[in-house]
Amino acid sequence: MIEAKKPYRNGDRSREKDPKQPETRISFKTNKALDIIVEGLEQISPDWDELLDTLNDAQKNKIQGKENGHLLGRLAEIHVASVLETLAIDNPLIKLWPIPHNHETKSFRLEHSGVNYVAYKKGGTTACVEYDMLTEVNNLPVIWEVKIGYSLSQAISAQRIRNIVEPLAQYYGHANFGYVVVAPTGSDQLTIAQEKFIAKGGLIARIPTTKTQFENNIKSANGNGHPL
Repeated sequence: MIEAKKPYRNGDRSREKDPKQPETRISFKTNKALDIIVEGLEQISPDWDELLDTLNDAQKNKIQGKENGHLLGRLAEIHVASVLETLAIDNPLIKLWPIPHNHETKSFRLEHSGVNYVAYKKGGTTACVEYDMLTEVNNLPVIWEVKIGYSLSQAISAQRIRNIVEPLAQYYGHANFGYVVVAPTGSDQLTIAQEKFIAKGGLIARIPTTKTQFENNIKSANGNGHPL
């Protein structure tokens, strides 16, 4: 005899719905090698002339103006990539740009572009995530987010982290990552959000310059070494 289905209380038929797939559980990790790399990054000042040489003439003109935030951020990313390249010379545990160009996962295509990676929805042409730098450190995938302006809080928001991890979780088959946010020297007072981020295993690296110093030094190098 087939047992009759019991009626749901209060008309609740939620049990008939397909259960949602659980969200990927993200776990921040670190290791001794990564901790040493972060310490090294915090001690190396930018080479202002070298950074300036990566700009074309139009960009050198623009860097002197007020609408230069994007260029300053780009130069900060280049600085971090340069430091990691230098540290990798004598450290075989550091693997730079570990994902092959144009690699496809189930839902994404990962493109290596300059020092960055860009994730596109598979079959699409609009970027959905940009990675400032990706490395593996002693086999641990590490995401590097470089924030020279006032977007550190955005970089450690739960939604941003979910978005940035999803394509990589498909590539690696897990969501265990090092997550380093690189920011200029600032207040020693951590915000509540930063404290929570660190408590979960995230890392905040401070390059030895403030945002104002970074901008002023680039402008100074531009004016002295590269007359407009």
